[in-house]
Amino acid sequence: MTLAVGGAEAAVILVEQKTGGFKVSFRSRCDFDCSRVAEQFGGGGHKKAAGAFIDKPLEAAQTAVLDAVRAAM
Repeated sequence: MTLAVGGAEAAVILVEQKTGGFKVSFRSRCDFDCSRVAEQFGGGGHKKAAGAFIDKPLEAAQTAVLDAVRAAM
């Protein structure tokens, strides 16, 4: 649904896990390679859809993920 937002070309969702940390989902409908960003966090997937797990508090996880996404764009 995040890619349904007008003008969105890539999306990232962080889902807090009961055991701690965050499941991160990367989605794209442009040339942005989700799998390359996910690999930076030990995850993987495909160019248009990938995921990873980050065991950090929300603010640190969010900063790390957004910095990686910005660098990849």
